[in-house]
Amino acid sequence: MGFPSLAGFPAGLQWSGRGAVPAIGDRVHIYLNGFGPAEVKAYFHAEGFLGVVCAPEVLPAWFQRQCPGVTLGHCFGRELEPYQPMPAPVVGSPDDWIPDYPPQDE
Repeated sequence: MGFPSLAGFPAGLQWSGRGAVPAIGDRVHIYLNGFGPAEVKAYFHAEGFLGVVCAPEVLPAWFQRQCPGVTLGHCFGRELEPYQPMPAPVVGSPDDWIPDYPPQDE
């Protein structure tokens, strides 16, 4: 189910959303996969990130078929925000983190 407060969670967890971490009972909108409006019921953490356990108002039909009986969803902060694509880095620029392959000897 999750945890009813943030007390006792490991220090340094990251919230991937741009806004503040919602409180238990807050209304949020799950943009991921079209879930829509939901209520925050608990918190969880995974791989260094903080997330919220939410109860959507209406579960999508595909989700009900895929996960019968499941009524809660685990969401990270970024999944509660509209998708906004970022421009791709220019190859060879300082923002291009992908190294040359195979490595080039200089």
